[in-house]
Amino acid sequence: MKRFMNWLTNSFTPTMNKFSQKPVVAALSSSMQKIIPFILTGSCIHLYNVLRSYIPALPNFIRIINFSFGMLGLLTAFMVANQMMEKLGHTQYTINAGLTAISVFIMFIKPVLDANGMFTVEFNRFGPTGIIVGIAANIAAVEAGLAPMNIAINEAVFTAGLITMGGMGATLTLNLLMCFSKSKSLKTVGRLTILPSIFNINEPIMYSAPIVMNPLLMVPMWINSITGPLVVWFTMRSGLLNIPSKMIQVGQIPAPLSSVMITEDLRAVLVYVVLFILYLVTWYPFFKVYEKQRIAEEQNELQLDQLD
Repeated sequence: MKRFMNWLTNSFTPTMNKFSQKPVVAALSSSMQKIIPFILTGSCIHLYNVLRSYIPALPNFIRIINFSFGMLGLLTAFMVANQMMEKLGHTQYTINAGLTAISVFIMFIKPVLDANGMFTVEFNRFGPTGIIVGIAANIAAVEAGLAPMNIAINEAVFTAGLITMGGMGATLTLNLLMCFSKSKSLKTVGRLTILPSIFNINEPIMYSAPIVMNPLLMVPMWINSITGPLVVWFTMRSGLLNIPSKMIQVGQIPAPLSSVMITEDLRAVLVYVVLFILYLVTWYPFFKVYEKQRIAEEQNELQLDQLD
């Protein structure tokens, strides 16, 4: 482990830092950070909707999601072009580039203009798109008295909370590491984002840690995105865990409670523990190197403030 962390610190991190400083990469990273308020707003309403699912009398704030997180594609189009001009040193074109990007974005989401001049477009094209996979075959099989066979379904991938433990890339264990970090900034971010992570909403930590466009933290996220599905597929295919056979959407219910609900199998708790340890071991060395880097940055900032 020590040799691996030394390699991360002395070879991998410097190389990735040079890569992340390239204008294109820096612009993408900066863009993601600047749209965090919109992501946090949508995430808060997602948490509220968990409560509303049990108390339907509460007011419906879906419009706040629609016009914050739901407009993420449009907002990102503006910010990427805006930040690209800034990172390339063409600051006089930041606004014009952003407005041009909005026009191009709208053109490419296939709006319809009828003979009466009415302009229409599917609203969901303005936001991030998700993956919807079928579970209908499993439901039909169970109704026919057969065993479900399809594993790559929405419930197994998303709502069971095993692959998406804390959100895509299994970021819950990273969030916990941040909560106890020696870096003040990482500890603050960790504690601010832990509640959404528990409910499998990780956009706040993805863009505020940040993980997005951060090569050092994106690597373990990619690793978890491979190892987690492999473990789940193996356990379900070998009969060690039930394959979901009901259409249940409880993506914001914390695992392993959601895992048991989806699989109708108490063994899901054991699988959760195994994956939790696996994800933690994967995140740990990369996090420690990133933590060391952030601590050094904080110390430099403190010294500069003292000089001023």
